[in-house]
Amino acid sequence: MRIRMVFVLSLASAAAQAQPAPKIQDQFTPAKLSRLGGLAGERFDINLDKRLLRVNQEGLLGGFEQRPGKQEWIGEHIGKFLDAAANTYEHKPDPRLKSLMDRLTSRLLATQLSDGYLGTYLPKDYWTSWDVWVHKYDLLGLIAYHRVSRDPKALEAARRVGELLMRTFGEASGQRSIIKASTHVGMAATSVLEPVVYLYRETGDERLLRFAAFLVKSWEEPGGPRILTSLLEHGNVRKTANNKAYEMMSCLVGLLELHRYTGEPTYLKAAAAAWDDIRARRRFVTGTTSNLEHFQEDHVLPALESSNVGEGCATVTWMQLNWSLLRLTGEAKYAAELERSIYNHLLGAQNPSNGDFCYFTPLIGRKRASPGINCCVSSGPRGVSLIPQMVFGRRGDAAAVLILTPAEGRVPLNGLDVTLRAEGTWQAMKIAVDPSRPARFPLELRVPEWAARTRLRLNGRTWTPKPGEMFRLEREWKPGDTLEVWNTLQPVIVDGGPSYPDSFAVQYGPQVYALDRASNPEVPYLHLVAGGAKPALRRGADEKTFLLKAEIATPARRRAEIKLTPFNEATDMRVWIARRLPAKPEALPVTLYAREGQSRNENQLGSIVDGQPGTSRTTQGRGPVPAEGDFFSVELPRPEKIARIVFHQGPMTARGGAFAGKPSVEYQAAPGAAWISLGTLETYAGKAGEAYELRLPQPVPMSALRVVGQPAAQVVSCAELEAYTR
Repeated sequence: MRIRMVFVLSLASAAAQAQPAPKIQDQFTPAKLSRLGGLAGERFDINLDKRLLRVNQEGLLGGFEQRPGKQEWIGEHIGKFLDAAANTYEHKPDPRLKSLMDRLTSRLLATQLSDGYLGTYLPKDYWTSWDVWVHKYDLLGLIAYHRVSRDPKALEAARRVGELLMRTFGEASGQRSIIKASTHVGMAATSVLEPVVYLYRETGDERLLRFAAFLVKSWEEPGGPRILTSLLEHGNVRKTANNKAYEMMSCLVGLLELHRYTGEPTYLKAAAAAWDDIRARRRFVTGTTSNLEHFQEDHVLPALESSNVGEGCATVTWMQLNWSLLRLTGEAKYAAELERSIYNHLLGAQNPSNGDFCYFTPLIGRKRASPGINCCVSSGPRGVSLIPQMVFGRRGDAAAVLILTPAEGRVPLNGLDVTLRAEGTWQAMKIAVDPSRPARFPLELRVPEWAARTRLRLNGRTWTPKPGEMFRLEREWKPGDTLEVWNTLQPVIVDGGPSYPDSFAVQYGPQVYALDRASNPEVPYLHLVAGGAKPALRRGADEKTFLLKAEIATPARRRAEIKLTPFNEATDMRVWIARRLPAKPEALPVTLYAREGQSRNENQLGSIVDGQPGTSRTTQGRGPVPAEGDFFSVELPRPEKIARIVFHQGPMTARGGAFAGKPSVEYQAAPGAAWISLGTLETYAGKAGEAYELRLPQPVPMSALRVVGQPAAQVVSCAELEAYTR
């Protein structure tokens, strides 16, 4: 009884405080949609039916119900699920989803300890590694669930987590350093900033606002990430902290929430500087960022599978950063980035047949979506759940349309309810404007920058606004008024930049296109397709694909039309298409741009199949060497008869780099089959930059090959692993 009384009193105390008013008013407020159609609506429904409603419940809660969790951040998944589910439920109140949220939240709350602890660690490991991070997602999930359920127990549990964090971390005697309690120079733990501000919004507890300020101040501790001061000094995310993309952008999202309630201008300035830098130098054409989970050097955007492109968590957090900036400023450029991310990398990471998501999503290679419980597969549904909020809304004093998609939603505006109904395609859209009574107010439309020309018509009058601007039309509106939108679309040729010189990508409307293997079975090697200096394209018969006049090496040269499909549908593909074929394509290895692998994989950007011996990969020095030895492998895009194999030795470092003795060459006759020896590299001497060849007595059919042996020191390195048919 005593515990229950304390619970009721503390809950009543929290509930008695009115929600605080923000110092900064949002310039964009999302409308509540009653319908979302088109591709976005289709994928939203898949996310609900095939992912959220079928989630592995034990995978979400096992780490809480049987501590310790199987791995250090296993506890984040329940919070990510509840956040995605709450966003989804607000748009589509499915009773099955509500019931699932209720059950999972009840089970989660049953694991909270008397002091408020809601992690997956044993007491001896509290507040190490990812423990604060897990509590961050607890808070995000519980606050989101409370928003749609109004269940006071969820808010009370969140409040108790907040109390525990405030008791544990701070500058007073006996309190811990939150920087030392975390990975990635403190960014993982201090990203709890975002839900701490949300908890302040819900409870009005001023101590939480002070704790949020402490989190920002802690960035300046010795060994801290210096996010705010670094971005204000130089605005370069690569040179900030340890350049870890997901955690840094998470901190920036929290910083913008704190800006909303404090009005501190440097918080917005720093986040906007980071956005400028990512957008200009580190954003892929498909609307994601990061390789190997980190921001790279300026315009270094490698797209291979081995480059670990666009971590799903980074894609979604990039969207959240744009979403925060859009709401605070109302600027159209943030909506444009959201649209790019949605229709390309976000939906491109989703498998529409089963709702699975990719951890990384390459622009060259095969997408590998999975149903498992991991950080990115849990993040993807959060991104999809946000889409309905980004279509219509109130922008300043106007009803606004930000993304052209079939939809219906209600915008509260100066005592009016304005219902917006959009029907049609990107080329031709009709937007019905239906105010609750005739009234004068502005309607704003984000004119897409991907349209060559946009023409608007209403009641016989026409306008031709500029691409990328927010077109404003203030007039007396009455029910039945319909704005017609015609966009002239043309394929846009996007240059490959420093990472893919002499290559191009194709964009049409908001979608980036790709050369997909499944749509072009007659093309054995996607990198041996050239579109010319001035690519010639025409629409396919299905109106969704494009046909590109190309020169193809198979290995004989021939000309044919190849089919390009939207990146969000492609599976084994290539976004960057060569402008011209190499001089002697028949002399190239069949391993070029194939799927590479290795033992003890290390976080590194190099490749052994990119045709550039100046890049390399190294086996990891920290883990044990497999019993069979260290290896480098290549999986061929199709079975081939191989006549010779060449291993290019990579660089030497203090940890080594050479094999001990002469390494073996092995092959698989079919995918997943046993490895069979072909022989050894008899001339191998382990000298950096040298190439060692094994010629076979006669060509051998194979689907994969590898070079394997024991390391001479801690690691082995490889610059290229090549296989030839002649």
